[in-house]
Amino acid sequence: MARLNSNRAAELAKAKQELARLKAEKLNLFPPNPHPLAQPDDYPKNATPEQIQKRNELVARIEELEKRIDELGG
Repeated sequence: MARLNSNRAAELAKAKQELARLKAEKLNLFPPNPHPLAQPDDYPKNATPEQIQKRNELVARIEELEKRIDELGG
């Protein structure tokens, strides 16, 4: 039983690490608008189709990881 818990803890830690990495990558590629009330967002208006696809992939993977972390009890 302890083995299962250690495996679960390791999987949880790995998922949290990947989640943090992906969120940092998303923030780096698509920084938030510093003045949302004063200027329009650059994304998606000025984004290429490749950038939009990359962002959508990041968002989907982030959502999967958040769900998995919740399932693991993290």
